[in-house]
Amino acid sequence: MKYIKYSWEELEVLENASVPITKQDTTDVLFGFAHLNAGCDMRGSYGGFSFRLYKSGLIIVQEYLFGEILAEERRYCVPQTCTDKIKQYYSENQDTIFFLNAPDNHSCDGSFSEFFFGYEWISVLNIKYNDEKTYERVKEVHPDDFDYWAEILKAENDIMNSFFAVCDILKKYDVVLEQFRVTVKGVSTTTYIDFMESLHEEHRK
Repeated sequence: MKYIKYSWEELEVLENASVPITKQDTTDVLFGFAHLNAGCDMRGSYGGFSFRLYKSGLIIVQEYLFGEILAEERRYCVPQTCTDKIKQYYSENQDTIFFLNAPDNHSCDGSFSEFFFGYEWISVLNIKYNDEKTYERVKEVHPDDFDYWAEILKAENDIMNSFFAVCDILKKYDVVLEQFRVTVKGVSTTTYIDFMESLHEEHRK
């Protein structure tokens, strides 16, 4: 998705034709992920992307302008063996998958990560995997209520571990899903840096 200069009227048309990823029909969606800009950016700037894998093997990748305004959509497909392996992972880990929840990590700005593991969308702001060093730092800062924060860190890790497990399966089928970019069959989504570079190229013309 390259930078395209739209008028306010044109952005209004695009916005009216867009449906936020978490409000789109999830019938037959096996797995979903989205990385969305949650800051106070300007309409028409970079907004993020979403990835949906259906039980049939269909993949839909959407890229957005700020405000979940749909700018581009591409479709791909993976074989049934890929979706079967993800279903098997869900079945073997249903006690974890079913109880995943969105922890309140007290973030106020940044980017939203949206996860769909077959049930409902889980929305978390500024989520990341928390290693032992992170636990140690949090314990130093919050010695009196560390148990409270440890639960939040664990909840984030449960989500990220499930995400990584599905990503490992997808990678075997030429689908590289990362938290800030997805590459399907060699075609990558745009990152914020990519978008800004194309914006600067446009203004240098």
